[in-house]
Amino acid sequence: MNVELRLGQPISEIGSDFITLGGGEQLQADVVYKCVGVLPNTAMVKNVPEFRDDLGFRDSLIVNDHLQVGTFPNIFCIGDMMTHRSKEIKLGHTAELNGHAAAHNIVALAHNKNL
Repeated sequence: MNVELRLGQPISEIGSDFITLGGGEQLQADVVYKCVGVLPNTAMVKNVPEFRDDLGFRDSLIVNDHLQVGTFPNIFCIGDMMTHRSKEIKLGHTAELNGHAAAHNIVALAHNKNL
């Protein structure tokens, strides 16, 4: 297996079989996985007074153990857009698990069951 690490270098373009580094060098690959940090897109709630106390790290929404936002029991948040006191690692797998948990909790609420 031929693996090459280029740490700390900016990327200007990502293709399906190549990346272009900030300096213009293009690296070819059989497969390219885009694994980069993403800032949460919470612009829709940033300036809403009711959510002001629910913004956390990098303007993410703070959730409780049931993934509910603040004092809004019918609003759930998952993935890069949320922050939990556990300081979970932001990975695709974790977001998928959060999605299943939020869906389960929404169904429970719809049937008047405890979360």
